[in-house]
Amino acid sequence: MAMVFISHDLRVVNNICDRIAVMFAGRFVETGEVEQIFQNPIHPYTKMLLGSILNLKERQEFRTELMKDENKTALEGCPFCNRCKKATELCHSSIPVLKGGENGHFASCFNID
Repeated sequence: MAMVFISHDLRVVNNICDRIAVMFAGRFVETGEVEQIFQNPIHPYTKMLLGSILNLKERQEFRTELMKDENKTALEGCPFCNRCKKATELCHSSIPVLKGGENGHFASCFNID
């Protein structure tokens, strides 16, 4: 049996799901097993989401490291590029595809560490 569960509450997702597909602006930005996503997030947006469940001090440090102050979703290229500190010209002009695949863990980012 398969079930699709849609939520913004990562604590609930962590408790009831086996696999996660993180979406931003209608596109998958990262997919994988719950443990993979929570223990080793790849995409900057996934990292930001996980940072939102930290305490206030940790959340601010996380946001400072990853996010620009720009809150507009890009209309061209990667939809997250206006918000990402690692964004390059390629991010602004092209849409990344899901890649990786180590044990079923994929992310759509040109700047995967």
